[in-house]
Amino acid sequence: MDIGGKERMTNKEAMEEWDKFMMETIRKKDKIIADAKEKGIWHPGLDGDSELFAGIKKEREDKLIELQTKLTESVKLSIIKTIH
Repeated sequence: MDIGGKERMTNKEAMEEWDKFMMETIRKKDKIIADAKEKGIWHPGLDGDSELFAGIKKEREDKLIELQTKLTESVKLSIIKTIH
């Protein structure tokens, strides 16, 4: 639903969107690893290749903020409807 230009969502919708996002993130990570191995720059270990995933980390942070904002708007609207 979109009121005032802001999309709102339920907890369930937010979780479904997060799950889809995470599945896509896993595919991206797998591709990054495969490409790094092919190029010979893959260094397995705890933090050996963390710089390869910097973009994914930023995307994940942005998605969490986006979903939180949408969910917060939804919660605010529910509270307003309950009061009135």
